Amino acid sequence: MKNLEKYNIIYHRPILNWDEALPIGNGKIGCLIYGDGPLHLTLDRVELWDSRPHPATQEEGFNYQNLLRLVRSGTDADWDEYERLFDKIAFGLPNPTKLTAGRIDLDFGKKLEKLSSEVDLQTAVATVKSGDGLEIEAFTSATRFVGVAKIQGEYELKLHIPTYISDATENGGLAYPQAQVTKDGEWTYYVQETFTSFRYGILSYRKEIEGGSELYFTIMTGESVHGMVQSAKEELLSAVE
Repeated sequence: MKNLEKYNIIYHRPILNWDEALPIGNGKIGCLIYGDGPLHLTLDRVELWDSRPHPATQEEGFNYQNLLRLVRSGTDADWDEYERLFDKIAFGLPNPTKLTAGRIDLDFGKKLEKLSSEVDLQTAVATVKSGDGLEIEAFTSATRFVGVAKIQGEYELKLHIPTYISDATENGGLAYPQAQVTKDGEWTYYVQETFTSFRYGILSYRKEIEGGSELYFTIMTGESVHGMVQSAKEELLSAVE
């Protein structure tokens, strides 16, 4: 196997922005790791979409030939129709759109100092270390919808649900029902309702080990709340074993 070490992603400073984050994933789920307290694990899953079509795209005139005709016409009426069909739909309803699952926040109760981090491209493992001995190793399964973070140190786990999910459409949101975070022993999760039968959410399981814990997480999808939560729990427990 080719040595990929020279391509490793390495930081010797805190990563404060998501677009510079440490990336891990397997083509099914992905995770971006960044922050200096709390540490953020932003999660995504490939099929998380609100696929409801915009009404304008269902009209007979929504086609390339009509777009050319309206643009080339030169009349104000046709230009207004062009804008209605092809331009202004981007500023109306938010769907269809990619959905953001949210993130797991690891709150260590303080700002993390002297941070260094790396993604080893040979092993696909991300490592974050602080100057006071805190260390996190994170990776995703090669074949499952499962991520794992091995954490040395005490922390409080919090789930962050993006605010735009339940924000009003006039404010650019999807106006979904507000999801609630559930804590049940070592399990922490939420289930997000949508305007179709599709539901999704984040589920995590914390296993205590010497000096810290192992955190197993997934993004679950389905139509039945009980069914999707139970199936996701079984998936994580099978990874723990």
